[in-house]
Amino acid sequence: MEKEKLVGLRPYRKEEAEIFYGRKKEVEGLLQILQKDKLVTIIGAPGTGKSSLINAGLIPRLEKGFLAQAGKQWAVCKFRPGISPIENLAYSLTSAGSLTIDGKSNTEDFGDYLHTLNDLGSLGLVQIFTKSQVNNKKNLLVVIDQLEDLFTFNRYFDHEKSEQDDLLFNIVARTIKIKDTAIYFAIVIQSDYVSNLSQYAKLQEIISKSQYAIPNLSKAGIKEIIEQNFLDKGLSFSNKAFKSIVDIVLADPTLLPNMQFLFQQIIARKNGDSNQKVELQDIEALGGVHHCLRVAFEEIYQDLSEIQKNHFEKICRALYSFDIDDDSKYDQIDSISQVTGLSIVEISDVIFIFKAKLNQSFEIIPRAITGVDKNNEQSLDSDDILCNKYSLQRNWEQEKIWIDEEEESFKSFKNFSEITENFNSGKASLLFTPELEMAKDWVENKYHNSNWAKKYRFNFQNTIDFIYKSIRYHEENREREENRLSRKRKTTRLVGSVMSVLIIIAFALFIRSYFAERRALESKEKADINAMEANKQREKASMQKVKADSLRIEAEIAKQNAEYDKILALEAQKKAEKARARALIANKKANQQTQIAQNQKLMADTERERALNEKKNADKAREESENRRKIAQIESEFYPIVRKMERLVEYENASGELYQNKVFEAIGEALNKYKEHFEIQKDIYGKSEDTEGTYMILQTALRVLEGKNSYNETSMMLHKMKHNTAIRSIDSYGGTVLAFGGDDGTLTILNTTNQSNLEIPINERIRKIRFINPNNILIGTFEGDVFRVNISKDFVKNKETLLFSSKNPIVDIQISSITKDIIIFTDKEVVFLNDSEKPSDLQKVSFKIKGVDFNGGQLFFASNHEIYLHNGQNIISLPLEFDYLANEEILTFNFSKEFLFIGTQSGKIFTYITTSTIDGKTPLEYLGTLVLHRSGITKLYFDEENNSLYSASFDNQILRYKIEKFNFDNAVRDFISLSGHEKWVWDLSLTKSPEGKELIVTVDENGNVLTWFKNLEDLAIKVESLLNEQKKILPNS
Repeated sequence: MEKEKLVGLRPYRKEEAEIFYGRKKEVEGLLQILQKDKLVTIIGAPGTGKSSLINAGLIPRLEKGFLAQAGKQWAVCKFRPGISPIENLAYSLTSAGSLTIDGKSNTEDFGDYLHTLNDLGSLGLVQIFTKSQVNNKKNLLVVIDQLEDLFTFNRYFDHEKSEQDDLLFNIVARTIKIKDTAIYFAIVIQSDYVSNLSQYAKLQEIISKSQYAIPNLSKAGIKEIIEQNFLDKGLSFSNKAFKSIVDIVLADPTLLPNMQFLFQQIIARKNGDSNQKVELQDIEALGGVHHCLRVAFEEIYQDLSEIQKNHFEKICRALYSFDIDDDSKYDQIDSISQVTGLSIVEISDVIFIFKAKLNQSFEIIPRAITGVDKNNEQSLDSDDILCNKYSLQRNWEQEKIWIDEEEESFKSFKNFSEITENFNSGKASLLFTPELEMAKDWVENKYHNSNWAKKYRFNFQNTIDFIYKSIRYHEENREREENRLSRKRKTTRLVGSVMSVLIIIAFALFIRSYFAERRALESKEKADINAMEANKQREKASMQKVKADSLRIEAEIAKQNAEYDKILALEAQKKAEKARARALIANKKANQQTQIAQNQKLMADTERERALNEKKNADKAREESENRRKIAQIESEFYPIVRKMERLVEYENASGELYQNKVFEAIGEALNKYKEHFEIQKDIYGKSEDTEGTYMILQTALRVLEGKNSYNETSMMLHKMKHNTAIRSIDSYGGTVLAFGGDDGTLTILNTTNQSNLEIPINERIRKIRFINPNNILIGTFEGDVFRVNISKDFVKNKETLLFSSKNPIVDIQISSITKDIIIFTDKEVVFLNDSEKPSDLQKVSFKIKGVDFNGGQLFFASNHEIYLHNGQNIISLPLEFDYLANEEILTFNFSKEFLFIGTQSGKIFTYITTSTIDGKTPLEYLGTLVLHRSGITKLYFDEENNSLYSASFDNQILRYKIEKFNFDNAVRDFISLSGHEKWVWDLSLTKSPEGKELIVTVDENGNVLTWFKNLEDLAIKVESLLNEQKKILPNS
């Protein structure tokens, strides 16, 4: 009975509704949305009880007789998409008997259902339900649990390429709109993946109003769970014990599974215990809420045999991947078997030891989910996916070590693989110390083999061959050097011996010479006189001899020349006749040969110039590769410093002089490493370029100095909306005044110099903001209104402030840089206002306007697939080289002096070269495509001064690229990720800090106004200044 009442890590089931406590209010909230919209979307963090709320809350409540379109009877079809969403939907419709009166499964209909869904598309489910036995007799609830499957198993289901996810969402959207069909939907998805749904246009229309964010379990709810599970066993909690659980779970609702598991452990521990009161020490002995899973996991691990431990470590390491899915922890059983060298039986044996006690700590997802729960079986199939589910909640130290080691192994593999490719293309040299020592350690790691490398996309054999080649070269060099040194030592010893003998002989000769010197001095004068005379005679004789030899040589040469000239003259005479005969022929061909010679010379010169250029390019590439290696060496030292600083933020005793000195030491080290990187770049390139590593080390330093867990909590955050409502638009004036607003209908004016702000209620969802001058701002809304707001007056909606109104949402507002005319864009209209700010010209378009931009006085806007030029009278489709946009959906675009950037729903950024004036006839030249975002582009901004493109996306990323016309490929290689936003960015602008430094300012879905220094050196200055200020407070540092 106890096991039935405490489910541990798994979700509650429908039959456990009677023991599902603390969520009655939430169930009623779901029913209200479901009844009104026929769709409810439950959103929450992992482990917060979403599936349990459906299984043991919503479904039992419906089956008790909740009145809906077809009466009070309900049929329920529940499935998770996995990696085969349409196939799994068809299985769920047949395996549970949802569409039969007697509730018996009708699996024989699976093939027909699958064919209908694929053949009829969005109408397939309606057709199946209409022909079923329960039509007009029961309501059908379709539960799509764990919808994030579509976005998490990227290696086995690519939602960007597959059409199954589109079909599934089209089925939901179309079915709900058919009013006379009693089909309802409940969708369950993790909050981290909600933004992915924005790429499905048809679903997005209906899902926004049906969302239900699962609230934290209340204190009263936890108390009810304890009372219902413990009091009937005679168990009670002390105040300290109760508080230790409540405080933690209320602060972090993702620990609900830990709480359920802890309760199981407490009952098991107290069974038979004479003391029936649960004390704080009882909870702490089990690891508490935070560590109860870790304690249990460690106990199971230690009970394994050494062989089983080895198998388990191999399995866990095989699940960690840092390539396609960043830090995913899943893989197919067949792949795990290949990577580990273990059989499927060996994998099953170890995994089910853990599942016996910890249940869904490891989750099994079949390729096709047929209704059989593989998590309750004791066997695995080769195409099953094994998922390491609760790694964060259990926080197991050994696993963290394995993950860190695997991440380092991947990074090293990637690094050495890239160096190998550069070496094979002549852009890099062999490895040298210290990289060579790192490579040797990496090669010798027992886990690094060809099976392990199958997880990643790099060529393992080429990389290994390159490393061994570097090792052989290094050892051969070392052997040659040792031989040279050995020979040198032998020579040195021999020379020493000889010198010793020579010194003795020299001393003896010195004694002898001393006495001989005295005798020699007596005859020296006579000898000097005789020598001088002899030298004169010898020099005279030598001069005469040289002169005689010179004359003889000249005579000999003259003789030889004469004979040679004679021979030449005879030969010339013989050839003269022949030459004279050929002269006429040669003369005719002379002009032709001269022309050919000139052409050949020109070709030779061209070829020689090309060869020289290729050599220069090759030399430049080699030099560039070597320079990048030097810089990479420094950047490789960034990560350990970052980890050191991050551990300080996590430090439990974050106070006191000792802690502060550790902080100062770490920040000082970070700044020194940044400056070293800065200087070496300056020496090599003449200037310093920002990199991902320099951003990471300085942002971390700022967080640590300010004691914050994330960048968006630091002083770089300018403003946060009260209820986390989305900010859709931002504009700046004079670099110091910002205006922004969004879904809460409030216009906020912020002065970045003195941090003063003004809030003006517009009471409509704001879509676009545009400054006219410091006192007047244009506001466009989703309701289709455009207001003029004078910030020096109280805002009132009237004829004077309402400039324009439409049935269509406002897309953009532009002010012509030449004429200063105001131009308003709705979904379907272009409206020009006259000098009196009244509509003077309204042009309707046949497409939906997705974005607007000015370039050099020319006006452009976009539809789903094309860019248009407005030439003052007509709208002209802008021709682009290659038809890349035919299969893409445009979300935004941006013109600069040299480039056109087009951001699409798929996350791609197509880039074209522009000219000063675009005539609408000549196609713009295609430059390349940036493919780094995983979902739709929300904003593009190009910084002309620094040739930097900023892009924001629904994947919550902001990326910065260096764009160069003749070096475009470098943009993808050298991009920088500005991490800090937890939700996607809607708009971007420029402002200045109180010190006058230029800032990029961004606004997001969570209502954050976050800034970034445009020049990273300014962030370094801020960090150093803050460090010095804090050191003054602690003088002994």
